[in-house]
Amino acid sequence: MRGWLGAAAAAAVLAMVAVAAHFTSAGALGVAREVIGVFTSPSGLEAAVKYMGPITCSAAGLTLAYRAGFITIGSEGQVLLGSAAALWLLAYAWPTAPRAGGVAAALALAALVGAAWGSIPGLLRVYARVNEVLSSLMLNYVALSALNYLIAGPWRAGAFTATRPVPDEYSLGYLHIAVVVVAAAVLFEFIRARTKLGVAAEAYGAAVRAAETYTLPRRTLILAVAVLSGAAAGLGGGLMMLSFQRSFQAMSQPPGYGYMGVLVAWLSGTSALATLPVSLFFSALVVAGYSLQALGVPFNFVLLTQAMAVLAAALLKAGRGVRSG
Repeated sequence: MRGWLGAAAAAAVLAMVAVAAHFTSAGALGVAREVIGVFTSPSGLEAAVKYMGPITCSAAGLTLAYRAGFITIGSEGQVLLGSAAALWLLAYAWPTAPRAGGVAAALALAALVGAAWGSIPGLLRVYARVNEVLSSLMLNYVALSALNYLIAGPWRAGAFTATRPVPDEYSLGYLHIAVVVVAAAVLFEFIRARTKLGVAAEAYGAAVRAAETYTLPRRTLILAVAVLSGAAAGLGGGLMMLSFQRSFQAMSQPPGYGYMGVLVAWLSGTSALATLPVSLFFSALVVAGYSLQALGVPFNFVLLTQAMAVLAAALLKAGRGVRSG
């Protein structure tokens, strides 16, 4: 009990210090009011649901990968390339596609590109014994550099370093996003609980030798979860492009929605269904971050608050471990 209380107290103190040090212009109450306002305002809640697209999809896929012991953090690059694939199809290759067919094709292509990119760390892990944490992180920046080349080169439209926008007729509303992210979370929870792949992922975390004997070969499992998690992140990128992103400008840093998916997957205890409320909270922070800029609070508030949430959860987990020990 003392370990748990100590962890909770440490998390609370750290949170208060962060607020006092960084948010004096708006005050703690001003920050809290803006975050709560996202959930009480229809427009704010709709915007938060749209941001859930890349966050929830990438997190849902990662829950399965993490259960299998495949610790990839490459969802950021997969989100970027998935969104780029959707942009290319509807803004350059097939701008006259029928609405339903164009949206479906764009999302399918985004998932396929994400799966292909996600398979690379899996292949490197299986056949070259390369640690997936390092390879997937590096691939995020490869994806960013490749996308910046396209933005500044073949896809450049006009005098500015930017692409064409996706035509308005392919825009997805918050209800469309909500349906897809709930379906993605339910699908990955079903895979975990009701399929041989999910059983294998659970088994390898508990008893490696029994898992190798009675479930799937280790290589097959790693490649499967690498592809599935990449497809989910790519799908999230497609949702991002068809909802709030619409086009790309040259970027010095990736937007971060895939990285948020990594944090959400970890905070959710690798439960796909739990990613829904956690990613909604993260999305609400993003929406509130834009409003808080008008009050003098930098947008880094979002990143800091997310980091505080992860740190608090880590401290609480450590406290429980001390108590049980």
